[in-house]
Parts: sequence; structure tokens; C-alpha cells
Amino acid sequence: MTVIKEDGLFRPFVGTSELKCEDISENLMQYFHISEQVATAVAIGVSVENGECLAAGGVVMQLLPGTCEENMDRAENAMQDFVDICKVLKEGGADGIMQKYFSSVTEEKAIYLTFPEYKCNCSRKKIEGVIKSLGKKEAMDIVAERGKVEVHCHYCNTDYAFGEEDIEELF
Repeated sequence: MTVIKEDGLFRPFVGTSELKCEDISENLMQYFHISEQVATAVAIGVSVENGECLAAGGVVMQLLPGTCEENMDRAENAMQDFVDICKVLKEGGADGIMQKYFSSVTEEKAIYLTFPEYKCNCSRKKIEGVIKSLGKKEAMDIVAERGKVEVHCHYCNTDYAFGEEDIEELF
């Protein structure tokens, strides 16, 4: 499993760990343990009936450095309730989970919510920079050999093509 985390400063963190089982929750916990070295509890699930997704989601809980023993116990006890995460999600959804299990924490405003965004930060402009790093001669040699310079982003599945005119413009 490879996880790429962008910090907003164009210094992506790339972490990798081996997949050990078919359970995504277990694999994610192992990733956090091995790659980021952060104790993390993960409960993820999907409930599908007759081809329809009834509930999907999960809980990821990490202890902050210096956490007291009492908070460790609270976190461990709370995670026990998420053994059947699909049932919990169907009953109350994300808001219900927050209210039922973390209301004392949210009242203290000590909870940090994130909204993951899965997107690629590639662009034609960035690819132009990569082509410039090849140098004009190398780029033109590729165009002569293949008809164009092609770059494929495997993350977002976007293809970029640069013909002879594009290369001339770049340089």
C-alpha cells in the first residue's frame, strides 16, 4: 500500500507498507504503524444489499503525543464499539457517531475534523516544466522518433501530448 500525502507546500510524503491481509482496516493500521510510526485504530466498512450501498465509512483514531493513560483507555473503549462499523453507520451515520461516541470531546472543541480530498495536482504547466528539464534537443529527438512527447499521469489517468509546435513554443 502506498499513501501519498500532500502538505500544501509541494513536499509530498510518500509512505509504503506491505498488504498483509484482505481487511483494509488491518492494512491501514499496519501502514500507520510501519510507515508513519503512529499508533492508529481503524474501523472501515461497507454495507451492500441487492447491489445498493446502504452505508460506507469508518473511524480512524490516533493518539496525540503525550496522551494520558485515561485518554488512551477512553479511545480503546470507544473503538470496541466500532467492531461492526457498518451497523453503527446504518444506525446513525457520521453525525450520529460523533454525537453518540464523541460528544464529550466535541463539547470541549478538542476534535479535529478533516475532509479528505482525492485529487491529482498534475497540470499541463507542471508537465511543461518536466519537458523543459529534458532540454530542447532531447525533446525534439523524441518528437522525431515518436511524433510527439507523451506523458501519462498514472494517478489521475490524464494524458498530455506535446507536438513539435508545442516544444518550439516551450523553448
